Amino acid sequence: MKFKNSIRFWKIIGLLSLSILVLSGAGCASKSENWQGFYYPNGDFITEENYIYSQMFDNSADCMNWGSTLKLERGNSLDKWECGKNCRKETVYICEETID
Repeated sequence: MKFKNSIRFWKIIGLLSLSILVLSGAGCASKSENWQGFYYPNGDFITEENYIYSQMFDNSADCMNWGSTLKLERGNSLDKWECGKNCRKETVYICEETID
């Protein structure tokens, strides 16, 4: 009888552990990506009021396209830009990842 209770206990622990893993993995997989472009006319990273911000994009490719298109349109070789993933505004923008 003691052996059966022990097996039942470990089955319950196993099912709980599996449930936690599945639920935590599902939360990670469903996290969306938001990309935003940051454009710096004349390569000026200091003067934030001169920055040009893009709309939000669902993927990095669309954001990169926005930045490269704007640079071509403006024709200023000094201009710089980058795209940030899941950014939030604090004193400055903080992003999980940036690409340029």
